Amino acid sequence: MNFFPKFIDEAMSPVAQSVGTTISNLWQLGLGSHVDFWTQKQSIRQSNALETYRIQIENKITEIPEDNLVEPQLHIVGPALEASKYYVQNEDLRNMFANLIASSMDITKIEQAHPSFVEIIKQMSPLDAKNLKLFFDNVMHPIVNYKLTNSKLAENIIKTDVFLGNHEVNDIDLNAASLTNLSRLGLITIKYEQYINDETTYEKFKNTDLYLSINDLFNTSSHLNDPFLRNYERIVIQKGVIVTTPYGKNFIKTCVDRF
Repeated sequence: MNFFPKFIDEAMSPVAQSVGTTISNLWQLGLGSHVDFWTQKQSIRQSNALETYRIQIENKITEIPEDNLVEPQLHIVGPALEASKYYVQNEDLRNMFANLIASSMDITKIEQAHPSFVEIIKQMSPLDAKNLKLFFDNVMHPIVNYKLTNSKLAENIIKTDVFLGNHEVNDIDLNAASLTNLSRLGLITIKYEQYINDETTYEKFKNTDLYLSINDLFNTSSHLNDPFLRNYERIVIQKGVIVTTPYGKNFIKTCVDRF
């Protein structure tokens, strides 16, 4: 079976035909045999996801100008195909693998396509992938800590890494954990010694349920009835910023699509 027929067409250039043959063989070796096993052992859903994945890869390779097309970087494509069979049911992660495979055949992206990107995708959750997408067109986003303070300047951070950039997922703790992982992977840096010099950028952080509920307790003096809050006088935000690292910029250029 020809998994990438467009690239084995005799009308294509010898380079394109060679690329098509190579990637088709790699697909069969890495994932083709997996289809039969999985359809027998699992639901039809996995088989459909693999077919979608195959089409995604083919379409992305087709979009590469023929003059930019080169033989696949086997040290990237091989591990990517092998690892990706466990992630094909999630659209965002599947798409990252497809982009990485296609980038390894595009002479304009080869320099940015690092072999370690396979392991990076493997260590990402679907939420991580969605959050990283937000940095495609904007390499800088606001983030804050919520702190309690009093006139004696005593402070207590009660919520760290509050990020409101993901409008699909509003859970503060889930997003904070996601950003921590992206930072651990070296894709972003979270800084509180710097912030965006635009006060309006941080106004939205004063409208979360958590901030409003605690601020209301202080405004009504109800905090005096709480053994913990009674030691403080107000809630404030510590402004910070998230920026992509050079490694993260290369990963995004190689593996991430715009929304």
